[in-house]
Amino acid sequence: LFAPPQAPPGQPTAEMSDLSAFVYIVLTALGFGAYHVLMWTSNRRATLGMRLAGIIVTDATGLRLGPWRAAGRFFARWLSYYTAGVGFAMALFSRQNKTLHDRIAGTVVLNRPPKP
Repeated sequence: LFAPPQAPPGQPTAEMSDLSAFVYIVLTALGFGAYHVLMWTSNRRATLGMRLAGIIVTDATGLRLGPWRAAGRFFARWLSYYTAGVGFAMALFSRQNKTLHDRIAGTVVLNRPPKP
């Protein structure tokens, strides 16, 4: 009488739906992270949006990011989101205009140098 309803034959169960949703979320996050790491470590040092804005991301010495620093910046950026945007607002009140994730990862966002 109180048994959970059974899925019709050939239809996924609720557990399978939850698993597939979890797998989808994990794969999406990994893909999103891979995109950012690959773009930040490329010769252009910027995502497509950053290129449109005319900015690049470098380490503190102005060199291209390595994959570990770029991954650290990606994951540290979530702290800026989870602090209700306070991590991003930090850039408005600092001399170097650094966000929380830039401070954690040791990165700097600069205007892209003009092409010769």
